[in-house]
Amino acid sequence: MIKYSPDLIIVSYVINDVDKHRFYRSNGKMDIELKDKHEILVNIENLLEKSNLIRLIKKIITKYQSVSVRYFGVCGKNNYIIKRRVSPEDYRKNLKSIINIAEKNDIKVILLKMPINLPSPQNVSKLLQLKSDSHIEKGLLLVQANEYNKSVEEFKKAVDCNPYSSKAFYYLGVSYEKIKRTKEAHGCFKKTTKMELYECAKLGKMYNAIMKEIANEEKVVLVEIDMEFDRFYKKNNTYLFLDPNHDTIHPNNAGHAIISRAIYEAIRENII
Repeated sequence: MIKYSPDLIIVSYVINDVDKHRFYRSNGKMDIELKDKHEILVNIENLLEKSNLIRLIKKIITKYQSVSVRYFGVCGKNNYIIKRRVSPEDYRKNLKSIINIAEKNDIKVILLKMPINLPSPQNVSKLLQLKSDSHIEKGLLLVQANEYNKSVEEFKKAVDCNPYSSKAFYYLGVSYEKIKRTKEAHGCFKKTTKMELYECAKLGKMYNAIMKEIANEEKVVLVEIDMEFDRFYKKNNTYLFLDPNHDTIHPNNAGHAIISRAIYEAIRENII
C-alpha cells in the first residue's frame, strides 16, 4: 500500500483470523506457515474454477470422499484441527506492525472494532468441562486401539458433559464413520462446525479486546463499531447483517451506513 501514498488506512479484521477450517486453503496450517502460491498458478486455478466441467468433476470426486474430508478437507480426516489461522500473539504483532509502518510513512491509522454477531454458548462448569475432556482422552485411546464402538460411547459421554465441545462432536463423528454409520457421522460433523461458531464468538471478542489494548498502547484512533451497532439495535430493533440464517457476519446496507458515519465522525474529530 505504501506505493499509493495514502493519507489514512482503516484496519478491520477479526473472524478470518480466528477461523480454523480455512475456507480457501483447508490444510491445517497457520497463515504464517503458508507460502505464497505463484501468480501464474493462482491465475490458472481461478480460470479452471470458471469451468462447468471442472466443477462437475470436483462434485463427483467429493461424492466419493469420506464424510470428514467433505467437511474439513484432507487434513481434517481423523485429525481434529487445532491451529487458528492467526494466533492472538501474531494478531497483536500484526496490528502493531501495521501501525508502526504507517507512522514511519506519515500515514494515519484508524482501527475498527467490528461486532461479533455469532451465537454465544451457555456457561458450562469447569467440572463438566474437565469430565468431558477426560471422556475425550479415553475415547482417543479406544480409537487408537480400533475399538470404535466403545469410543462412540466415550465421546457420547463427553458431549453429554459439554454439549458445546466441537472436539467431542468431531471424534464422535470419526468413530461413527469408522463403523459405517454415515448418517450419524454427518450429523456430528455438522454439529462440530456449529460448535466452532461458538468458539469463534468467544475468540472474536478476545481479539477485539486485543485491538482495543493496541489502540491505547499505540495512541491510535479506535472506532468501536460493535458498540455503535448495539446502541442502534436497542433503539431501532433493526437487523444490521446480511442474513440471519446464512450470513450473520457481513453488515447489510443499514449496517454499513452506521459504519461509514462512525468513520466519518472519527476522521472529523481526530484527523481533520
